[in-house]
Amino acid sequence: MALGPFSDLAALAKAIAADLTDGDGSPVLGDPDIVAQAVERGIRANFEAEAEIEREAEQALAGLGSSAVGMDRHKLLAGLRERLAKQKGFVL
Repeated sequence: MALGPFSDLAALAKAIAADLTDGDGSPVLGDPDIVAQAVERGIRANFEAEAEIEREAEQALAGLGSSAVGMDRHKLLAGLRERLAKQKGFVL
């Protein structure tokens, strides 16, 4: 598989699908376009889940209000993201 850079998510998905379906003994049998669509859906869902965790962490940090004054915002946000990701079974 070419390592990129890729112009968009669809291009990345097509490269992954081509790698999975190309040649004898390929690990995936089937139409590369259908495989690419499945790969793209999976990657897109992963990005959406990560963005949702980020939104939830930002909201939780905002909810801390004055109790977070003077604390390292970056570290608090990172900790909140990690906790939310762990709760959701998501690997950051």
